[in-house]
Amino acid sequence: MPDNIILTTPAQLEEIVQEAVRKVLRKEVLPTEQPAPPDTLNLQSAVQLFRERGYSISTSRIYKLTSANRIPYSKYGARLIFSRAELLQWLDSQTHSRREADQAARAAVARSARNQSTR
Repeated sequence: MPDNIILTTPAQLEEIVQEAVRKVLRKEVLPTEQPAPPDTLNLQSAVQLFRERGYSISTSRIYKLTSANRIPYSKYGARLIFSRAELLQWLDSQTHSRREADQAARAAVARSARNQSTR
């Protein structure tokens, strides 16, 4: 095997070493971009997505929601598939703030009171 001898000046050697260190630091220090999570989810991934968001749900509950067309889904053959974006949007639409719940309760009490007063 032939020996490769490289002749360089101290300034050139210093520049080569500095550039090598910069390359290593860029790889170590700068966070690498995480790949975007896939938009298409299978049933187990959908359950995991719900649980990551704080919603306890079972696979049988998801089957019931899909059979009633109450949750966005698609089918690939006999398999259920879900869009991450659509599920997140659906979750947001299902979440009600405390204020909305209080207003709905007040409206129900008012309707009940009106119905009883007309009897």
